[in-house]
Amino acid sequence: MRKLIVVRQLIISYEKFEMRCLFFLSLIAVFTFPACKNINSDSSHRVITKKIIKKEIQAPAIPHLDTTISVRAISDINGSSMTEGEAKAFLYKYFRRKEVVNRDNFTVSSLHFAGKMCVDYDTVYKIQCPKFSGSIISYWLGPCDLNGHCFQPSKAIIVKTKNGYKISDVDFIPTNFAIDSTKYSFIYGHEYDCGGRGLIRHFRIKLE
Repeated sequence: MRKLIVVRQLIISYEKFEMRCLFFLSLIAVFTFPACKNINSDSSHRVITKKIIKKEIQAPAIPHLDTTISVRAISDINGSSMTEGEAKAFLYKYFRRKEVVNRDNFTVSSLHFAGKMCVDYDTVYKIQCPKFSGSIISYWLGPCDLNGHCFQPSKAIIVKTKNGYKISDVDFIPTNFAIDSTKYSFIYGHEYDCGGRGLIRHFRIKLE
């Protein structure tokens, strides 16, 4: 009889243990299922993006010309400075001797204008090198009826001597070499192709 009581108590204890296990399993299922649902929901709406790396394309460096040009020595240089007005007046006087017309005085109605050459003052740049102290004069020279964006100015050396003004070294640099500035015996500028290539290179030229 005593053995039966012990067995019955064991069975009751086992049944209580089994009920507790079922209770805890139910709780785990309740908290785990929504979490799994959220994970599935997030994964279904996940957007995969590709990172695009933009590679900057660097423009090619513009070449630079650094050179020296020898000019003719000019004697009897007057030490006084030359004004822009004086340089311009002598330019027109110099070319008038060569029967080149001042563009300011030219009209289409002028007789026999066909084939005539015209000159037009542009700019004067101060320059000082071991052989002389003077200026670079820039001017337009070409047929009087010439018109176009590829028409570039010529350059020459102009100095003031004891016997008057003197122009030398005509076209000592190409017409497509544009002068930006001068300092002492150095000329700074750029080479430009008006035919489509545009800026070709920068330059620094030393006169000696």
